[in-house]
Amino acid sequence: MNIFATGAQINYFLRTVKYRLKHICEYALLRAICAAVRILPERGALWLAAGLSKIIRVILRKRMIEAGKRAREVLGPSRTDQEIRQIVRSSLHTLVLNGIELMRIPQREGSWFDDHIVNPEAIQPLKAHLNTTGRGAILAACHMGNWHLAAVAMNHFLVPIFFLIAHQRNPLTNRFFNQMLAQAGGEGICRETGSMRAIIRNLRSGKVLAIT
Repeated sequence: MNIFATGAQINYFLRTVKYRLKHICEYALLRAICAAVRILPERGALWLAAGLSKIIRVILRKRMIEAGKRAREVLGPSRTDQEIRQIVRSSLHTLVLNGIELMRIPQREGSWFDDHIVNPEAIQPLKAHLNTTGRGAILAACHMGNWHLAAVAMNHFLVPIFFLIAHQRNPLTNRFFNQMLAQAGGEGICRETGSMRAIIRNLRSGKVLAIT
């Protein structure tokens, strides 16, 4: 795998001077992490995720405290402060693991999907609907685990899928994450004015909306 930037990538990066320095640094760090994740073996990538989650806890300490307050509001007084802190830490670690897994998706082969999709027959009613009506469908999925893998699974079964996504403040990282989602086989539509028209257009053309 070539981890060095091509001429086109360098030119693209140079054009980012119109963005804030913070945006450029965040984007460069994200690309460096992605390159490392795709070079490392899977166990090494997991160790990297563990280290990153610890660093993020320190850098975003105020966000961690705020997340603990929200967890307390939801779970009530039945949980101890230690349990609340552990829940927040575990959630952050899972989020980082999901990002690492998303970065490694281009390396996955068809046999990997066959080994990890335990009930492929469950997709048949959906495929029958798509083939019969030519119209799309709406899937409601649990917001747990790495739900981006739903795009991978659907793409494996040749089912066109799309999601509603939030627009990030950093346009560079926003574009990069959208590209990774597209590599996984999914299409992202930003939750903004006019998104409903795009949703209806996709459903009429036979695509599937996944809502978590």
